[in-house]
Amino acid sequence: MRKTTDDDVQEVHLLSYIIASSDMRYIQINEREVYLRHDPDLGLVIQGDVPGTRADLNANLSYMLLEFSMSCEDCKDRVMTAESAERFGEHLGQVFIDSLYQEAPEVITANQLAGAFDIILNSMGVTFTKELTDEQLRYDLALSPLHEAAGKTGLVLQVAMAQRAFVAMCKRILQVMALDWTLAEPSEPESEAPLRQILFVTA
Repeated sequence: MRKTTDDDVQEVHLLSYIIASSDMRYIQINEREVYLRHDPDLGLVIQGDVPGTRADLNANLSYMLLEFSMSCEDCKDRVMTAESAERFGEHLGQVFIDSLYQEAPEVITANQLAGAFDIILNSMGVTFTKELTDEQLRYDLALSPLHEAAGKTGLVLQVAMAQRAFVAMCKRILQVMALDWTLAEPSEPESEAPLRQILFVTA
């Protein structure tokens, strides 16, 4: 297994999605391009651009989870909206791991698992403390990144669905990297409660 490093790549395109307007018409207004790229302070992060806009308008992962959840609210019902959010999270988790590793990992260590999720949390714009043992990986977050992003953007109604996408992304990463690990916290796939702790445990 060989992990992608900052020396390997400065920018890898992960996926694209349509941005809808925030009014009740949900009209297509632009397209978000999502990259795995090098940040001079954080190292590898997931970041989103709108082509032709300034670099200071780039979106972090928390914002993109909220933005996509808003964009899929034109689905016929809540079940379809939830399914769309889950598919987005699963796909993002898959392409992230595919880009992070040049070869599919066969045996994963706790440190390698933590390395992947460090990138995810750095991408969400949150500081954290980490406790890692052979049996568990726990992150305590300084703030709830989805709520923080929602408060700044007004996308407060999308928090629960954004968490569903986040949980789906985490589970897909575990499915690809470490089948003997499970996501214990958050325990609910969809919740408006603040996301302040993330816990992974060995099965």
